Amino acid sequence: MGYVSEKDVNTAVAAQQGMEIVDLSGVEIPEEAINALPSETVQNYQVLPLEYDGKSKQLKIVLKSPDNFRAVDDIKMLMGYNVVPVVGDPEQVDQLLAKHYGGGLGVEGMRNP
Repeated sequence: MGYVSEKDVNTAVAAQQGMEIVDLSGVEIPEEAINALPSETVQNYQVLPLEYDGKSKQLKIVLKSPDNFRAVDDIKMLMGYNVVPVVGDPEQVDQLLAKHYGGGLGVEGMRNP
């Protein structure tokens, strides 16, 4: 019906789940965060690493949708990180994914932690 946008729904669901909403306008992502996840993982789960602390192995990732629990759980299990999920605007996430990961690098273009 057009009364509520997808962004409004995501914001409401994120708030219900106690997740932080982030504005990615003008955000510079540190290189250690970018290198914390391989490109293949980022592309498959459509998440953006935002901050990484190597000592505590804490990784803050931006989700396009607050219901992307699979990405959070899989990254915790596969990478061994303490994952802190936040939610961002899908268009902003896509722009930063393209900027930092080049939109679909293959295995030879993967970045490794």
